[in-house]
Amino acid sequence: MSSSLPVPSKAALTALRGLAVGTTCTLALVVEDRRRKINNALRVIENGQKIKSAKRYRAGGGALAVALEEEALWDPGLLAGSRMGLALQEGDLRSAESALSPTTRKSSLGDENNGGVDTVENMALDGVETESRAREKPEAEAAIAVKSDASDIDYACSFAPNHQRLRNASSTSIQDSSRLGGMLFKSSPRWFLTNTELIKRYAFPTIDEIVAQVHEACRTRDGRQIATALRNMLEVMGQRSAPDNLDQSWIEASALLCRTCQEEGMLEDAMKLLLAVIARGPLEESAYLRHEPFALIRSLLGRTELSEETRSAYQLNLDAGINLFLPTFTARPTDPDGQMYVLGRELLELSFSMDRLQRIFGMYRRCNLVAGERSESLTSWFLTKLYEKRDYKSVVKVFLSTYAKSSPTAESLHAIGDMIVESVELGHNYRPEQVLKTLHSICSDLGDTKLSSHWVIKLLVSHWKQHHDFQAIETLFQELQTPSLKDSVYRSDNIYRIMVELALEAGERAKADSYFAAATAANGALASDVRLLGVFARFRAKDGDWAAVRATFEAMKQRGRPKHKAYGQVFVPVLKAYADTHTVRETEAFLKSYADELEVPLCSYMVTLMAKQYGAARDVRSLISWLDYSSRAGFPVDAAFTNAILVRCRRQWKFPFRDLRTLYRKLRALNPDFVDKHTEQVMADAALLDSKHVGCSAAKGRLLSLRVDPNKLSFRAKGAQVEDLVFAMKEALAVGCPRRAVWLYKRALHLGMPFSQQTLRLAVQARLRAAPTDYHGAYALIQAAQAKGQDVHSVINQLLAKQLGEISCTTNPTKTYETVRATLAHYRNCGIPLKEPSLHRAALTCLSAGHIRGAITYALEAAEVRGGSAGPCFDVHNFKILLAAYAELVDVAGLQDTVDRALASDYKEDSACRTALRHARVRVAHSRAWGVTLQQRMRARAVLDEGIRRVVEARRRRRDEGKLLEAAAMRIMRRAALDAGWKKEEKKGSETGDEDGVADGFLGAEYFAPLGRELDGGGAARVAAVEAF
Repeated sequence: MSSSLPVPSKAALTALRGLAVGTTCTLALVVEDRRRKINNALRVIENGQKIKSAKRYRAGGGALAVALEEEALWDPGLLAGSRMGLALQEGDLRSAESALSPTTRKSSLGDENNGGVDTVENMALDGVETESRAREKPEAEAAIAVKSDASDIDYACSFAPNHQRLRNASSTSIQDSSRLGGMLFKSSPRWFLTNTELIKRYAFPTIDEIVAQVHEACRTRDGRQIATALRNMLEVMGQRSAPDNLDQSWIEASALLCRTCQEEGMLEDAMKLLLAVIARGPLEESAYLRHEPFALIRSLLGRTELSEETRSAYQLNLDAGINLFLPTFTARPTDPDGQMYVLGRELLELSFSMDRLQRIFGMYRRCNLVAGERSESLTSWFLTKLYEKRDYKSVVKVFLSTYAKSSPTAESLHAIGDMIVESVELGHNYRPEQVLKTLHSICSDLGDTKLSSHWVIKLLVSHWKQHHDFQAIETLFQELQTPSLKDSVYRSDNIYRIMVELALEAGERAKADSYFAAATAANGALASDVRLLGVFARFRAKDGDWAAVRATFEAMKQRGRPKHKAYGQVFVPVLKAYADTHTVRETEAFLKSYADELEVPLCSYMVTLMAKQYGAARDVRSLISWLDYSSRAGFPVDAAFTNAILVRCRRQWKFPFRDLRTLYRKLRALNPDFVDKHTEQVMADAALLDSKHVGCSAAKGRLLSLRVDPNKLSFRAKGAQVEDLVFAMKEALAVGCPRRAVWLYKRALHLGMPFSQQTLRLAVQARLRAAPTDYHGAYALIQAAQAKGQDVHSVINQLLAKQLGEISCTTNPTKTYETVRATLAHYRNCGIPLKEPSLHRAALTCLSAGHIRGAITYALEAAEVRGGSAGPCFDVHNFKILLAAYAELVDVAGLQDTVDRALASDYKEDSACRTALRHARVRVAHSRAWGVTLQQRMRARAVLDEGIRRVVEARRRRRDEGKLLEAAAMRIMRRAALDAGWKKEEKKGSETGDEDGVADGFLGAEYFAPLGRELDGGGAARVAAVEAF
């Protein structure tokens, strides 16, 4: 039987025999070949490093490789039918090698005696020699037959697309260019130029060559040549190889190319070129103007119509135009330039309208340099725009730096003077001394005008608030007396009044008397001047000398009836001082005696003060009587009246927001003058303070339901007041944006806003709400304020209270109590006085852990810290803690005392008080206190039931009083609206009217005038409609 194993063939045996014999030789050839390639690779790396170290490596090496590659890809002769061209395009080096002649191939293979180290070109063609020899000769001859001279190459290059020439030119590696150059230089057919000519033709052009390219392209207006020249200029400037902007030939070529691009409609290219020139450094103004930048800027701005849909695109064009308008010149422009001024003014107006304020000061300075005679109008306009943007400190800075140099006139000075002084005040008393000196200098130079006494008074007061240095104020006063006070200030008598007031504020009574004597010597009528004597009356009221105060007001009346407005204004601080030390009935009698006997007119502050007094006493009938008396005594019922009513309804009678909003809408419908910005602020605060709607969308809905203007606190507002900041932070917290609240606080401090504990407290609250565990960030805010010497103890207690609330309540109440006690002791040892919030939080923690005695201890300690006449249950938080603790212990005596104190407090009508009593009743029923009998539980429940009944009755009574107050307020306001309409109609119908009748008519008078005409003519239906409303 034959074997199934395979038998090797004769050919296989021959092949195995050949391998066995030739293994040694083959292995030696392979090793030698690898050694040659390694040496060649090392040589290439070394050459590449040398080339990289050359100065112009990046400008020419990569570009040369790309140019050569694109030439091979684009030449029509190569693409028409040449196998050689196709081989180069596809990277097939074997076809290129087969196209070479034997002589060329022999020279390209190198010499046998080269020591085993071949050239770069030999390495590139190594490994393809065997296959290239097998190519057919006709194919090589066909490749050699396709030729292209230098002119053909230039012609083909001129049609190469620009984007192909630009692609990846700067990123091509030097290794690739060396490899490609080696292949093409040593193994190229005869239609290629020599190596030197090829490098010269395709290497990156020199600066002179680029300039020549620019001039040639601009002369011929050929699109490809312009694109090539532009590309070369941008590339050499981008690589910082170009001359600076002071090189005349270079900047001339740049200007010529920029103008040509604009003429050819290549606006983007022109903009890129001019921006690249501007970014490279200073240039001469004449060189800048030769680029024709103004036409380019106008074309950019005219691309898009400004609308809501195109706003973002228009802003980009505006920013580009501003960048083109503000190059750095080698010297300041000195000659007026109407074209530059008009364009700059237009850019400024657009920047203000679109809130692109980053570079407005640079544009203003540039426009001001070329404005010429229009400098004063430009500066006045610019200051007004800054004031409208609430950048008050910048208003002061620009005024001090440029306004005096703009040749102002007396009319322009008085037109902006009030705005400048108000900017000093709103800018937190920013540089009042320099502003006063500058105003005085301008008036002295003009010669035909004087300072307004209003300006001087406000600036002196701002200086006092900022520095509290009366000696410096006296120095300013002495400067105003040059040549004389009467020649420097209009109504100079008012300056003596402010000097007397500031002297009294500084405690300089002798100097105050001296200034008063000087005032009366200059003008004898000042002896009975209302404002001047009112200053003395205010400080005498502080001392409690009421007889002297009365004598002072009687002296004011000696020369006849004083001016109503001033008479009432000087009485306000006197009334405030009296109300601080007397009862509400005594205060009302004091006020009425001055109003009836000395004819002191009522003002908004007097009405508000008495309304606040009656509201605090919860005497609704007296409050209604006072409001009625005020309206009949000649007090103009306006927004101040509305504010007094709404605030009292909110704070004392606890109107729900819906009821308060209804009252607000009724008053606003009666007369628009019954509502002002402060009224809207009161309503917005009421919308935000409802705890049930904090941090949710309902708060936004409540604000929107008021239909008032949104908060105007701008992100860039540099003059926002503390009240504005508080409201903005509350609004951010209410709508769930705590990070914005922290940002507002930090920016306000950066812009110089005075410190406020309320804003710091809100910032800490917002920080913890944004990151509940980030105590480090909260403490950083506190430490920053403490480093400036501010009192931050109350805010630290707020943070301590939150930390105490996070103490975990263990199963061992004593352990929790010890932890709380140790924490509080640590803060005490650090010198931080403990306040009510932290002690209340400690009490709540003990109460939650079951350590009832500890909770009572800390609650009573909080009452002691409060001090004064306040005892236990001084507020609703203290009451809730003590009530819960005594209920848990079923301490009948403690419960009785706690309930009695709550019923005698102002918070007895709060829903929190009623809820606390109901929860305490549940605690009594489920208490596990040791030794508690059923009788004790019954007695404790009876105490709580009685407390709940009386609280419910107090809430019903408060609700009835609130409705009574609302009805009375509507009656008074409606009567005032009707009277205003009737008087307005009488004034219209009479040919000659009394000037003191209706001085400032109401905006809504025309609406209610028909009602006034029908009061005596059977217009009952119209009146009933208003009453029903």
